[in-house]
Amino acid sequence: MLRLTRPLIRPALLLIAATSFACQDLPVEPDRDCFFFDCGLGVWGNLQSGLDTDDLDFGEVIVGKAKEASVIVSRLGDGGDAIAIDTVIIDDGAEAGIFELVTEAPWESVGSDSPVEIVLRFTPGDFADYAASITLGLADGTSLTPRLTGSGIPTDDDGDGYDAEGTNGQADCGDDDALVYPGKPESCDLKDNDCDELVDEDVQTNYFADDDGDGYGDLNDLMLACEPPDGYVSNAGDCDDDDDDINPSIEEECDGVDQDCDSVVDEGVEDIFHPDRDGDGYGDGNATVEGCQAPPGTVSDDTDCDDFKAQSNPGATEICDNFDNNCDGDIDEGDVCD
Repeated sequence: MLRLTRPLIRPALLLIAATSFACQDLPVEPDRDCFFFDCGLGVWGNLQSGLDTDDLDFGEVIVGKAKEASVIVSRLGDGGDAIAIDTVIIDDGAEAGIFELVTEAPWESVGSDSPVEIVLRFTPGDFADYAASITLGLADGTSLTPRLTGSGIPTDDDGDGYDAEGTNGQADCGDDDALVYPGKPESCDLKDNDCDELVDEDVQTNYFADDDGDGYGDLNDLMLACEPPDGYVSNAGDCDDDDDDINPSIEEECDGVDQDCDSVVDEGVEDIFHPDRDGDGYGDGNATVEGCQAPPGTVSDDTDCDDFKAQSNPGATEICDNFDNNCDGDIDEGDVCD
């Protein structure tokens, strides 16, 4: 209970306007429209002279934070002398200190053209609704009793709808970061965005060591990260990470090495050779062998019509021996037998 007083000022013969006309045997009073009768006090009051104020609602305030607002005391009409406010009493029940008086005594007198502002402070201590009353004692012996209300709401420093206390069932694990709260989709940013005590789960990328710097990494040497670490790349598939001339983008050469890392050596670049069994320099077109160089006993030519007889090949001279010596498809043609 807070009670503040000021020295008594000459009371005015005025009354607060919170009265009723439902009284029996009202005394006769002229100019009825300007007066009211207080049944409790049994006296008439002048509506033009009474004071008035409204209830004060502080609204929602974060727990532990303070908000100030004002009760405005004003005249109901234009008549009469100014009325002094002698006492201000705040009664907030068992939780003293939730509502506090900021404007201290002495207070100004309330005149026709001079309303008085009394500033109060609301500091909620918990997530709850609060109510109190304030009694303004006037110098004319009457009083005003506006009601004070306010609500304590959770602390949500980052404004993401979740507080560190978990009043909505789930606590914000990073109340200074609006990108961190329960249920937030995980981002790859080295934060526990969804407050599940795991960082960047299921959103990191595989990066592969690139020791030879050719832009392709070793599939067997990988690291999960949000950004590629130094010496790592997102492209895998380097079959020899010690040689920058070997990776999936290199054109295959005929050298017995798998340059393009497709697990096939010299594919599409080998030459075709043919057996030369009779050693006449001409090969058998019906048999082939591939290689970067001619294997022993092979030649690139494929025009020998009898690879078991050195006297038969396209470069031989036809003779009369009942064979096609020059491989032109004719036997003993011309006059070789004359």
